[in-house]
Amino acid sequence: MGEADENGTRIFRAGQRSVIRLRQAEANSGISSLLESAGFPQTDIRRYLELSARSGTEAARAQMLRGQRGHLMNELHQRQQVLDKVDFLIWQAEQCKN
Repeated sequence: MGEADENGTRIFRAGQRSVIRLRQAEANSGISSLLESAGFPQTDIRRYLELSARSGTEAARAQMLRGQRGHLMNELHQRQQVLDKVDFLIWQAEQCKN
């Protein structure tokens, strides 16, 4: 897609630019949905998408993702502790039946 000029720079026609923008919007929508499901606030989602539109921002994006991953892991551990207590109550209730 796109023709290269004598310097190797790609030149896109208007229709091709529309397709590229549509594909970028679709990709951003998928990323946005994933970040939202991971618990990112809307301000951080916008920041992430802005960063992803620029080169050289990989480290900043990875830092954002690692931070949220840490929050998710803490939530997971807390939920696991609750699940363990529920399992104990189930075990305890079943012991009383016998």
